[in-house]
Amino acid sequence: MHLFVVFYLSMSDILIFNESRNGMNIYKRFFRLLGISYTIRPWDIAF
Repeated sequence: MHLFVVFYLSMSDILIFNESRNGMNIYKRFFRLLGISYTIRPWDIAF
C-alpha cells in the first residue's frame, strides 16, 4: 500500500517539485475533487 502511494507521488514529482511543502495538500485536494476519501487505496481508484 505504502509503496503504491510512493509510486503515485514519484510520478507526480514534476508537478509538485516547486510545491514540495504543500505536496500533500495538493493530493488531498485532488482526492476531494474526485469525491473520494483520502484513506481509499490508490489501486481501488485505478481499477
